Formats: sequence, C-alpha cells, structure tokens
Amino acid sequence: SIIQLHFVGESRNRAIGAYSMVLAAGVATALVLGGLLVSAHLLVAAWRPALLLNAPVGAVVLISARRSLPDTAGRAQVGLDPAGAAALAVALLALIVPLTFGRDAGWPIWVWPCLGACAVALAGFIRLERRTVAQGGDALFDLDILKLPGVEAGIGAVALVMACYAGLLVSLTLHLQQSLGFS
Repeated sequence: SIIQLHFVGESRNRAIGAYSMVLAAGVATALVLGGLLVSAHLLVAAWRPALLLNAPVGAVVLISARRSLPDTAGRAQVGLDPAGAAALAVALLALIVPLTFGRDAGWPIWVWPCLGACAVALAGFIRLERRTVAQGGDALFDLDILKLPGVEAGIGAVALVMACYAGLLVSLTLHLQQSLGFS
C-alpha cells in the first residue's frame, strides 16, 4: 500500500522490484536460519526453537518500520471488524484442528462436525461481511473486490501457487530427512 501511495511510474516499478528482492531474500534466509537452528538441537523440541525466532525479528521489524516508513496520517482510518475476525478465526480453527490432529487420531468422529462447523462459520463470515459493508462499516474482507476484473483469477492463482509451494517444502523436507537421512 505504501508503495502504491508514494511512488509513481518507473520509481514504483523499482520500489516493487526492491520489495520483491528483499522478500525473496528474507524467505531464503529464514529457511537457512531455521535449518541451522533445528540442526543445533538447542532444545529437546527439535524444530520448535526455530519458531521462536519470529518474535524478536518481528519486534525489530515493527520498531524499524515505525521509525523509517513514511507517515500515512491524514488518510482515512479503517476500523477493526471484531465480529468478522472472530467468525473467520472460528472457521479457520474448525478447519485446522481436525486436519492437524485427525489423521494421527485415526480420523475420529469429532473431525467431521468440526469440518461442518468450518463451513457454517465461513458462510456466517460471508453474511456478516456483506451486512457490515451494507451498513457502511469497515469489513475485514470486502467481498465486492472479487467483482473487479482479474481479482478472482488472481486470488485463485496465488492460492494455487502457495499451496504448491507449501506442499513442495513439506515433501522436500520429508524426503531429505526420512528418505535420504539428512538432518
């Protein structure tokens, strides 16, 4: 958003290029640092200490961003949509918990009501967001954006790429560790 607000023309292209480069370098660095932390066996928990790195790095980034990013004050402030956030959190929790623990537990009967609750919560989230927009409020996700040309296809493409990327990382990690015996 800041790039779109503060850059135009060729300078916007350069800013997006720099942002993309930093993002890609950050992903690669995080994978290497995470691997080094896991290999260091700092705690008995194996890979979990790598997740602890997010908190201090995030704190440094937030402090740096507050000091170095341009001020966007004076622009319209968007309010929080706590009802939408809660509905989406319930939907995601009802999806993630059974998918995370269901297989190891032998797909017990509680998995299916949880997945059903996910669908109900998502439908409730959609209704809630539409009502919030109709009442002039600030929705967590304004569904009208899907009506813009190319947005729906773009979201589908990003979702597909990210799903493939996540699947590749998990599969590659399992192959390297279990099949090839790497740390």
